[in-house]
Amino acid sequence: MAKYDEIETGLGTYHAVYERDESGAWNVHVEEAPICHTWGNTIAQARERVRDALGLLYDDADAAEIVDRVMLDAKAERALKLARTKREAAEKAEKAAAQARVRFLREAFAAELGTPDVAAILGVTRQRVHSLAKAEGLEAPPSQGRRTTRTRRKKVAAKKARRKAAAKQKSSRAGGGVTIRSGGGVPGGRRKKAAGGSKKKTG
Repeated sequence: MAKYDEIETGLGTYHAVYERDESGAWNVHVEEAPICHTWGNTIAQARERVRDALGLLYDDADAAEIVDRVMLDAKAERALKLARTKREAAEKAEKAAAQARVRFLREAFAAELGTPDVAAILGVTRQRVHSLAKAEGLEAPPSQGRRTTRTRRKKVAAKKARRKAAAKQKSSRAGGGVTIRSGGGVPGGRRKKAAGGSKKKTG
């Protein structure tokens, strides 16, 4: 297609109609510009050529929105419509399921369920649980094994502290008796008695 001397102001949006001929190629024309038409072996190729063709006529071809309309026979058209309806329903269901998973993660983490347990309940991998939690800014509690190890360490530390306190108390009791000093401080007449006890009589 030859380029026109004057490029018109673009319309912003164009509707391209694709029709397949006997050879299997796709012929396409633009509803807003009847003189704009091209073709391609595939829809993708024809779409690229439509934009190039629009560039010969309008100044907004590179950024314009092109709405495709592929002409099919009646049976294929009905099947396509059903497929699109099902896809939209599936997308809504997936969105609802994702929201439900997030709510479950919050409740599960609040109940201190570890990542392995949450993954087993949801039927997904641990990496998937981490990914979901990270996306929602949630922090998973430590796994059961880590909690058990932490609990055991606390018990061992408490046991050691009790033993240390008991040993200290026992030592304090043992050193609290009266100490008798020999030598000074005992009156002269009683020094020997205090030091050695009563003197035995000899026969």
